[in-house]
Amino acid sequence: MPGSDTPGRRRCASSVVRQAQVFVACLPCSDLTYAEASWTQGHEDWLGAHVRAFAYIGGCPKKVIPDNLKTGVTDANYWDPVLNRSYHAFGRHHNVAIVPARVRKPRDKPSAENAVRLVEMWVLAPLRHRQFFSLAEANAALAEKIEEWNNRPFAPPREGSRRSLFEAIERDKLKPLPAAPFVVGQWLVARVNIDYHVAVDGHFYSVPYRLVHRRLDVFLTATAVAIFHQGERVASHPRSAAKAHHTTTSEHMPPAHQAMAKRTPDKLRTEAAALGLAIGTPAFAGAGSMSTVCSARASIPSKRCAPVSAYCGWPAPTVRNGSNSPANARSPPASPPRAMSSGCSRPTGGTLSSMPTPRTAWASTAICGVRPTTTELAAPIDAIPNRRE
Repeated sequence: MPGSDTPGRRRCASSVVRQAQVFVACLPCSDLTYAEASWTQGHEDWLGAHVRAFAYIGGCPKKVIPDNLKTGVTDANYWDPVLNRSYHAFGRHHNVAIVPARVRKPRDKPSAENAVRLVEMWVLAPLRHRQFFSLAEANAALAEKIEEWNNRPFAPPREGSRRSLFEAIERDKLKPLPAAPFVVGQWLVARVNIDYHVAVDGHFYSVPYRLVHRRLDVFLTATAVAIFHQGERVASHPRSAAKAHHTTTSEHMPPAHQAMAKRTPDKLRTEAAALGLAIGTPAFAGAGSMSTVCSARASIPSKRCAPVSAYCGWPAPTVRNGSNSPANARSPPASPPRAMSSGCSRPTGGTLSSMPTPRTAWASTAICGVRPTTTELAAPIDAIPNRRE
């Protein structure tokens, strides 16, 4: 069953002329012809046209001779052509041998070449003055013209038509169609990223985390995405049209990621309430929920509170035998200051203690405290002169 295609023009709903492709196929003996229009020559349109052509004739031929387009033939080798994986799966499903025509050898498929010429003359030419506002409308008109063409009587001295000759000779020679319909899809190869997702058509789908950095086979259809590893399906997702988004299944996540994903705010509140009244209902929050605790911590103090400034000083240097130190070095206040402010929410009355002085030749630990800002400044630190013995 040879197959070919030729370009045509159809008008879409936005009143902009858009180029369409016309798929043409015919049987070699009766010349029964099938044609339909599609927007592209991609995998889905190419394989879908084959499926509908087989349904139109009501069976499967023993052999298909297609053109050497990249959608069907990956390597158009003269002696051993390599078929596309999706096209090869189509042939196996229908038990059909696919033998592409040789490059620049149109006589390998003379019936298809002649069918393309006749479709342009008797099908497309009568429709050249009509306007179609959808692909379905154009295909309906093509189907009507194709049926007229197949029922058109042969020129003398031949008798009958293409349809009558097909019913008399070729109908019984066709193999029956498979019981299960062929799922039109595209096979791809994708590498699993470190986040156990594969990128397919701009969207990210999860796989088991143990397959990180592996190369997997992806079968992409119009509605689903199936992912295989060494012939075994490891993941299946509904196809999403959202770009740069993720579709993740919890079973594909590592145990640590699953545990973090389950730590929702509601679960944390439930666990906190189960630990006791003091945790589930904080006394200072007054509302009995962790959200109020967070809001209380995030609240900004009132502007009435006196600003708090830090006080830093250095203790007097410790003099050891043989060491020189300035005698007039100032010391910090005898007692640490207190943090006091009226009307402030900070705790008051607590004495700030200093840190112990390390046993070194020169003390290097600062005494820091917090006190309200006043007009008094911290004791300055005199520069220590650099003296030599």
